[in-house]
Amino acid sequence: MVECNKSTSIFVLGLASSMMTDIRLSPTNEQSKMEFGYAFCVTFLVFISFISNMLTILTFIRQKLRQTPTGIYIICYSIYSPIGMLMLQFRLIQFIDWLSYTSFVFICNVVSGLASVLTRQCVWMTGLIALQRSLEAKGIGKRVSGTRRSSICQIFALSLVIVIMHIHEFYSRVSLPDPIAPGKWICEILYTPSLNILNTVLAFLHLLFPFFLNLLANSFIIRTVVSRKLHLQSETNSFTFYQMCKKQLKRHRDLFIAPTLSIVCMLPQLILSLNYSCIDLREKWLLRLNTSANLIIYLPQTLTFLIYVYPSTLYYNEFQLQIKRIRRYFGIEKDTLISNRKEKKTFATLKIRNHSSPVDQKLAVPTISSNKKRNKTLETAFTSF
Repeated sequence: MVECNKSTSIFVLGLASSMMTDIRLSPTNEQSKMEFGYAFCVTFLVFISFISNMLTILTFIRQKLRQTPTGIYIICYSIYSPIGMLMLQFRLIQFIDWLSYTSFVFICNVVSGLASVLTRQCVWMTGLIALQRSLEAKGIGKRVSGTRRSSICQIFALSLVIVIMHIHEFYSRVSLPDPIAPGKWICEILYTPSLNILNTVLAFLHLLFPFFLNLLANSFIIRTVVSRKLHLQSETNSFTFYQMCKKQLKRHRDLFIAPTLSIVCMLPQLILSLNYSCIDLREKWLLRLNTSANLIIYLPQTLTFLIYVYPSTLYYNEFQLQIKRIRRYFGIEKDTLISNRKEKKTFATLKIRNHSSPVDQKLAVPTISSNKKRNKTLETAFTSF
C-alpha cells in the first residue's frame, strides 16, 4: 500500500474537495470565476437530474412495471439519484464566505458523508440494474432475483452494507481553520494509517465491483444476441452473420446503453486510482483531471430517463400512457378526445358522400334543393285538395 507523505491520497480527494482545493490554490482574481463555473456545472446537473428522475419515476410507478424486480430497482435508483445530487449541491455552500462555523461543520460531517454514501449506492445500483436486465433478457431474471419483495430486501441490505462501509469516514471528518484564508474553514478527512488502508481498499472496491457488474451484464447480452442469431440462422439463410448480429444488437440496444455509459463514466476514475494513488495538489492538470473524473461519474444519475426509458419501446410506451392518464386527469385530454371524435365523424360523413352512389346519397343525405322541391309538391297537393 502506497503511503502519501507530501501529497494527498486520491481516495480522500472527492469532487467537492477537488473543487475547493483548485479554487484556493488559484490566483485571487480567478477564484470568483472558478466558483461560478463549478457551481454552474453542478447546478445544471442537479436540475437535469431532477427532471430526468421524475419522468423515470412517473414511468415505473405503472402497475405493469413496478411489479417487476427491474422496476423496483429503477424506482429506488431514481429516488436515490436526485437526493444524492442535491447533497452535492449543498456541499457547494462551502463556497459562501459568510457561512457560520456550525453550518460548515454540519455540511462537512453530515451532508458530505451522506453525499458519499448515496453516490456509492447509485454506482452499485447501476451494476445491479444492468445485471438484472441482462438476466431477464436471457429468461432467468426472476429465478435469480426472485420476487418484488426480495428485490426490496436486497436494496435495503445493500444500503445497510454501504452505510457500514462509510462509518470510518463519518468518524474521521473534521473542520479545520483554513491556513491560506483567515476566518474560513476547510473540511478534511484525517485517517489513521490503519483507517487509511481500509478506506483505500473500500474505495477501490466501490469502483471495481460495479464496473465488473456492468461489464458482466454486457457480456451476457452479447451472448444472448449471438445465441439468438445462431438459432435464427439455423431456421433461415436469408441473412448473413453480420446482418443478423446487427439486427439483434439494434433490437437490444436499450440494454447496452446504461451499462456502457456506466463503464465509460467509471473508467477514468478507475485509471486514475490505479496510476495516481497520490496527488500533488500543486499539479493543477492532475487535480482538474481528478475533478473531471469525479464529475463524470454523476452522468448516469443525471440521464436516467434517457438511458432507461427513452431507448426502450416497452418503457417509452408506458411513459406515453402515463402522460395521457395525467392529461386526462387534469381535463386536458378530454377536450382533445372530443375534438378528435368530431373530426372522425365529419371525415366519415364526407367519405360516405364521396364513395356512395347518387341514389344512396339522395337517400342518406337529402340536399337543400330536394327538400325545397318536396315542400313545394306538398303545398301544391294541399291547394288542389
